Amino acid sequence: MKKVFALILALLIAAVLLVACNQIKSGEVYDKYYTPAHSESYTTYERVYDDGQYRSVPVLKFRYVPAEYRILIRRENDKGEWDTASYEVGKERYDSIKIGDEVSFE
Repeated sequence: MKKVFALILALLIAAVLLVACNQIKSGEVYDKYYTPAHSESYTTYERVYDDGQYRSVPVLKFRYVPAEYRILIRRENDKGEWDTASYEVGKERYDSIKIGDEVSFE
């Protein structure tokens, strides 16, 4: 069973790396978006020993999520289909890029 799990994990890692290697590095900006910084709450469960037994107690936690500036690009491939990619950029570069611009992330 461990060997099967290890094989599946290795195949998943290989697939992710293959997709990442094939990502386009330049193209036309077809969309861009900004997500403001914000806080998110989530619940975790901690085990506590109480009255001779263990119980799971919900604990509310918060995390800070920084602002995100993302550029989406596309380029037509040999088959006439669109290859797309998404890149996170800084605020200055985000502000300087307009939809329809040709950009490179090499």
